[in-house]
Amino acid sequence: MKSGFSRQNFHNSELPDLLGVRESRIITLVGAGGKTTLLYALSHSFSNSGFRTLLTTTTHIFRPDPEDLSVFLVEDENKTAVQKAFSHSSLTALGIPSKQKGKWKSPSSFFLRSISSIPDKIVCEGDGSKGLPIKIPRTHEPMLFPKTDTVIGVLGLSSLGCPTREYLFGWERWKDSLPEIVIPSLLSRIAMAPDGIFKNCQNAKKLLLFNQADTLSEGNADALMKEIKKIRDNGIICLVASLEEMFLLV
Repeated sequence: MKSGFSRQNFHNSELPDLLGVRESRIITLVGAGGKTTLLYALSHSFSNSGFRTLLTTTTHIFRPDPEDLSVFLVEDENKTAVQKAFSHSSLTALGIPSKQKGKWKSPSSFFLRSISSIPDKIVCEGDGSKGLPIKIPRTHEPMLFPKTDTVIGVLGLSSLGCPTREYLFGWERWKDSLPEIVIPSLLSRIAMAPDGIFKNCQNAKKLLLFNQADTLSEGNADALMKEIKKIRDNGIICLVASLEEMFLLV
């Protein structure tokens, strides 16, 4: 148990309720440090609960493996194909093959709008981070799925204590005002700044998930709790979890 926190284990099926997104219909995931893990976990949870669930991207993701991930793939802008896909599987993934081997790019915004009423739930990855645990959005990010009602921002706690320049994607945009190492107050700044992780998300419900809680040291736990209070006081729901080990810190 981390200082000031208690641990609550959960099953994947409980994830939408723990995050408070059971009633959300179009969810866009932004940030870094577990976004893709959450994309699949949430999508499978909704699908296993009987919702026709669409997994997609407005940026670039690795092409899902249909065998490993039990998902039906649609790889062109074909509305009929999307409709038929749900007769094969309650979980369908949509993306356009990219020039980068093994990767998908986003369908057009027009096409995403045209098929948005077909599934019961849509879970979309809305930006990239080059595998780094935290990020500041670029000028054109985040790219929300049309009519997104919930935005989940993910930040990885494995970044704490590490060199900011090496662990923060997009560090150059704030380079004149960054600490040398990642500290909890930097994470809360990323969460709350107008040009931070929730940039242009004013009309959506906002949830911040600090992931990788299994890496959180006793020394950082108390400082993180203070920053969480600031984030919540700013109107953002904030949770701490390990998606890999499936527990919340509460």
